[in-house]
Amino acid sequence: MRSELPAMLALAGGSVSISTATAVGVVAGVALIALSTTFAVAGISRVLGN
Repeated sequence: MRSELPAMLALAGGSVSISTATAVGVVAGVALIALSTTFAVAGISRVLGN
């Protein structure tokens, strides 16, 4: 897993939710941000576990 992936997903999620005023855009943005948070926590756990 690349270390840049969580940041890229969070940026994409923020961009999607800001650029679209529809409920679908907001849900997609929040989903991308949640996915990036999951990857970030998994990466931190892996680093701390080693």
